[in-house]
Amino acid sequence: MILELVKNQSINRFAKLLMRVNGERPVGHRHNANAITEKLLEAIANTSRHFSELAMREIDAVAGQRVFVDAGANRDFVACV
Repeated sequence: MILELVKNQSINRFAKLLMRVNGERPVGHRHNANAITEKLLEAIANTSRHFSELAMREIDAVAGQRVFVDAGANRDFVACV
């Protein structure tokens, strides 16, 4: 249970970092929700054996088979976190 809390806090902190760094980029050079979500999933896949398979499955999923999508069929960063 404690390990799960630590992982959740780490993911939330990394997600906040991604959003902050992206917000600091010039407006024309900011990443869209798809790119940020993929960066999050890649980081999870590279650092956590426990979540690696799930993260890679979501990264490799085609548009109609993704789990974390918004109303416009784009990757949903908040739902992914």
